[in-house]
Amino acid sequence: MDDYQKVKAVHDYIILNVSYEDDKEYESAYDALVKSKALCSGYTLLASKFFEKLGLKSLIVDSPEMKHAWNMVNLENKWYHIDLTWDDPVPDVKGRVVYNYFLVSDYELNRRGDKKHTWNRSEYPRAKDNYPVSFR
Repeated sequence: MDDYQKVKAVHDYIILNVSYEDDKEYESAYDALVKSKALCSGYTLLASKFFEKLGLKSLIVDSPEMKHAWNMVNLENKWYHIDLTWDDPVPDVKGRVVYNYFLVSDYELNRRGDKKHTWNRSEYPRAKDNYPVSFR
């Protein structure tokens, strides 16, 4: 697999196998992987572990204002946002994967949906509107 395919496989695996659980008891990568339930932190931590094992550069973006977290991943020397939690339908729909927040720029992250993502932009690399070659 190329790096894009690896990122997509992680995204799809987590969304197809984890259900959002609005309970602080389910915050870890372990909860997401073994219990198949998690808050955004569980989704984000599990994705981060997978990206690390696959040799992909990634970051966890933390938004205290939103009480939310998501990932950034580097493909072809460019950074992209991936919000797995917001790509997972609630209530859970078996077999359904959404790509609204998959490999998006800073601009796209805030253009989609009715609730805007907020984060301290000075702490993270900028995600520009440049899509990976294999994503076009």
